[in-house]
Amino acid sequence: LEDRVSYLQGSMSTLKMSSYVATCINNQSISTAAYQNVGLDGAMDTNVNTFGTTPTASTSTDRILLPAGKYFIQARLAIYRSSSSTWGGQWYIFKRSGASNVQVGYEGRRYGIVYIGDPQKTSSARAYVESDGTTEIGVEAQAINATITLNSTATYGAQYSGKSRILIWRVL
Repeated sequence: LEDRVSYLQGSMSTLKMSSYVATCINNQSISTAAYQNVGLDGAMDTNVNTFGTTPTASTSTDRILLPAGKYFIQARLAIYRSSSSTWGGQWYIFKRSGASNVQVGYEGRRYGIVYIGDPQKTSSARAYVESDGTTEIGVEAQAINATITLNSTATYGAQYSGKSRILIWRVL
């Protein structure tokens, strides 16, 4: 057991990680017609930065440029609809490839107040992305049955609580 503990202590000392949060614009309407880009508000908060580089969020393209490295990305959208009719939303993380957005990872989905069936479609989209320094990522969303609105205000008191956001962890 002592050998395992000393191995883990040695491994943990070389672990590097950085974390960033990109918030989405507030009150963006998402329709049922087709997937559309989720707007970014341009802010990129750095929580921990052991690598010395930071992703760059663009409000003109609604994409995030990732510095070279390996990333785990999670997109959580706070969606709502003012009526009690059947509604829902689904979204995914994409990686830009030429002029196309290519879905990566697992899709997020929410119906009303209850999450539906497929265990790979939870309340957040998730993806692992390796970047060569030119990789751009973003989120596309689509409403189901009725137009939805993305909420990005901290209505529940905490800094990011209640906000639609993209969480990015860079790992080594």
